[in-house]
Amino acid sequence: MIPHDVLSTLPRWLPPLAGAAGLAMLAFSIHGLLRLVRTPALARVPLGAEQEVDLDVSGPILLSVEGPLLSTLFRGTFTLHDRLSREDVPLSSVVLRTRTTGFGWARLVIARFVLDRPRHLTLVTGGVPPGTEAARHTVVFTRPLGAKLPAYVLGCIVSAMLLVGGLVFTILLHAG
Repeated sequence: MIPHDVLSTLPRWLPPLAGAAGLAMLAFSIHGLLRLVRTPALARVPLGAEQEVDLDVSGPILLSVEGPLLSTLFRGTFTLHDRLSREDVPLSSVVLRTRTTGFGWARLVIARFVLDRPRHLTLVTGGVPPGTEAARHTVVFTRPLGAKLPAYVLGCIVSAMLLVGGLVFTILLHAG
């Protein structure tokens, strides 16, 4: 319970202003978060034993698998080879696997790799049984989301707290 003397010293305009600022910040954070996770993919290939991928970019890239929710095919093994030089592209595991979900689908980041130049690659997948379940999955290559993802999530949390706090204090000031 908040003491009555604390509420009496609080300016009456402050809680509604805090609630409005929280609402504006929440809208900004949600819009930025949705724009970030909807970043277009660099390439998409069906999940299969061996696929050819052309990546016309250099730098860090994420390898993700996209498919139906609650799928068990996110556990396959993946290797990348340069088609021209036949050298392996080293894949590193991701510390925090980002999972993006929608209505009926999910995308899970599997590995990260760095290309020094645009390349024509061969993706070899192991541990995935052939059949109709694998046909509903896609391997997606995207840019890393970076520090923007936790910043937008933190922005959503802080702005929601500000919105709720502003609403509660506004109600308490007008009720008492």
